[in-house]
Amino acid sequence: MKADNRMNWLIAFALTGWLLWLLAPVLTPFVAAALLAYIGDPLADRLQKFRLPRTLAVVAVFVLTLLCLALLLLLVVPLIQTQVGALLDALPGIIAQVEEVWLPKVSDFIGVEPGDDIGIAAFLDRYRDMAGSWGAKILLSLSRSSGALAAAVFSLFLVPILTFYLLRD
Repeated sequence: MKADNRMNWLIAFALTGWLLWLLAPVLTPFVAAALLAYIGDPLADRLQKFRLPRTLAVVAVFVLTLLCLALLLLLVVPLIQTQVGALLDALPGIIAQVEEVWLPKVSDFIGVEPGDDIGIAAFLDRYRDMAGSWGAKILLSLSRSSGALAAAVFSLFLVPILTFYLLRD
């Protein structure tokens, strides 16, 4: 292959990658729907072999998928709640251990004398006033990202519709 030909392929590859990167927010629901249709197609084909119309087979695949997701949520959400509760219960002990065991070691390592202004409690006391401004900044950032939220909600509705029609064909 000649050097000019390689350069042309490299430029074409770079332009294609750049175009895909630009179109990623638009293409994501289509790729997700295609992946879900690819996963559900064998089951729809199997149901169709039992003389079930294709549309009914696709609806059955959707119902089965929703049941599996609901079952997964019913199993996972209580586990996550338990884990978060255990973490919140253990957090004061973890903070105390960090301040008692690790903070003196880090202070010795970096050459800082331990004092009243070192530690997690001192940090929280010092920056408590700034927490309000941080909250305002977070809310401002969230309001700016409302377009991303709208796109996510749109994708939430678009992906099942696209998946249905991809499975239908």
